[in-house]
Order: sequence, then C-alpha cells, then structure tokens
Amino acid sequence: MKIMATIVVFLLLTAAVEVSAKIYTVGGNDGWTNGVNYTRWSENIVFNSEDYLYFVYYRVNDSVLEVNQTAYKICNSEQPLYNWTGSGRVLVPLNRSGDYYFMSGDEASCYEGLKVAVHVLTAPPPPPAAANGGASTTTSIGMISSLAGLSLVFFLFL
Repeated sequence: MKIMATIVVFLLLTAAVEVSAKIYTVGGNDGWTNGVNYTRWSENIVFNSEDYLYFVYYRVNDSVLEVNQTAYKICNSEQPLYNWTGSGRVLVPLNRSGDYYFMSGDEASCYEGLKVAVHVLTAPPPPPAAANGGASTTTSIGMISSLAGLSLVFFLFL
C-alpha cells in the first residue's frame, strides 16, 4: 500500500508541472519502416531541444542508429554515435540544438531510404511571468489540486 501511495503522490505532484516538450513518432502512423518518405515527414515539423523522437519498428530485423552526417549520407553503420537495438520502441531525447542523423541498422534499408535527418532549434523560453508574482493561475490551481490530492492519499493509505 505504501508503494501505491508513493506512486500516486508522485503522479499528483508531476501533474501540476507545465511541459512544453513534444514527442514525435518518426514516420507518423507508419513508424520506422521501408517505403516511408522521412524527408517529407519531417520537413514541416519544428523540432526543439526539449522534444523527443519516438521510433517504432520491427525489432527482429532492424534497429535505429544515430550517426554523423558523413555516415548518414553513405549509409555507413560501422561507427554509430548511438545504437538502439532489440526493443522495437525507442524514445530519443533531442537534448541539444543542431542536426541529428538517424539511419536503419540494416544498411540495405538505409539505401532504400530508411533514414531521417532533423534540425533541432533551441527550445523557446517559457512564457513571461504573470503580473501576480510570477505564478500563473493554471499552475496555482494545479498546485492546490495536487495538495488536496496529496492530503486525500495520505488519509486513505496511512
């Protein structure tokens, strides 16, 4: 019961935090597979340095590699910067501005177009502080809601 209470408390406290990061499923509904035009998929998306790329692929015969620009251009998988294999689902943080290059771990698939390059911008600053001392109404209400929920959790589980 104490573990469940701890989990609920954590969820309530994190619910009040505003999150600006976005998660983009690479390839949209098609995922990470052959036959998708990843240049077209990514060209109208503005990626920020707090965002994530979510790769979904068939784990038996593929993987996701982050590589440098040269390896990306020639589909060279010999020295990746990162290698995600085995899970079939990979969440990659875009934690810096600049260019990222991803390709299939199967070089033949890379040559067929299973690769994507994304340009990441620095995340925009948070909105300016409100006139009420820097706390927005939404955050204040969220904090009150979280504290009320926290009290209820302790009452029910302790």
